[in-house]
Amino acid sequence: MGRGATVAATPGVPRPAKVKVAATDNTITERDVMVGVSSRVSAEVVSGLTEGERIVVGIKVPDAPKRPATQVKGAATPPGTGMPPGGFGGPR
Repeated sequence: MGRGATVAATPGVPRPAKVKVAATDNTITERDVMVGVSSRVSAEVVSGLTEGERIVVGIKVPDAPKRPATQVKGAATPPGTGMPPGGFGGPR
């Protein structure tokens, strides 16, 4: 199967998956689990975890550092770009 291929799940048959588990010291490790019933928003893990373990369900990516806007002296807007004649609404 090629990269990005999707395998359809058979209802009621557990299938392998991977989850990220957060330890008490906040380190994160990847673990193999078996998933049963699932939807777009939830999944039943039928094996591979113990009750009370914390899993990572999303990661917040830090904002990119802000860079100050700079203007290059003598730079002109190329033709065909920028604001159209008449401003935002065009001719009135």
